[in-house]
Amino acid sequence: MRRLTTIVLTGALAGALLSTSASTASADTENAPVVLPGCAVTFVPDGGDIDVAECLQPLREHSAAGGRDRGRDHDDWDHVSYVVVTEHGPWGSRAERQGWHLYFVEPGLYYIPQRFNDQASAWGSYGFCGYFHVHAPGTRPAAFFPKNRAGNFPYGKVGNDELSGVSVYEHCG
Repeated sequence: MRRLTTIVLTGALAGALLSTSASTASADTENAPVVLPGCAVTFVPDGGDIDVAECLQPLREHSAAGGRDRGRDHDDWDHVSYVVVTEHGPWGSRAERQGWHLYFVEPGLYYIPQRFNDQASAWGSYGFCGYFHVHAPGTRPAAFFPKNRAGNFPYGKVGNDELSGVSVYEHCG
């Protein structure tokens, strides 16, 4: 009986370690993005209400003029690519859904705005890949994130509440 208890406890411990070390999950748990027309970076406080969303950075002119506005002028969000970072984690939890969200919907290098710097705890990527940065975008330490995945910080070399920059790429291969 003691050997069986040891095996069961060892298996439970191994399962717990695996679940805490796997920092990515399917991105299926995210709801539709809250993105404003003509906006490259959208801030959404406390849970995703579009009525209080704020555009922090407009789209680049050549992006919108070049037809890459990805349907933001209508209600078809099925094909919108974006990266979202959130104040709270774990990803998919009630806490994650209730904190602030920053949506990045255009490829580029982004500083996390000062008021949110070093505060992100979870993330999701949809159609984009890129890097999370502890310091300025394009610097190290950094952690690559694949498209269509989600997870929590710490992620790679970016700790919880350490995110300061995001590099968003359209082509991931």
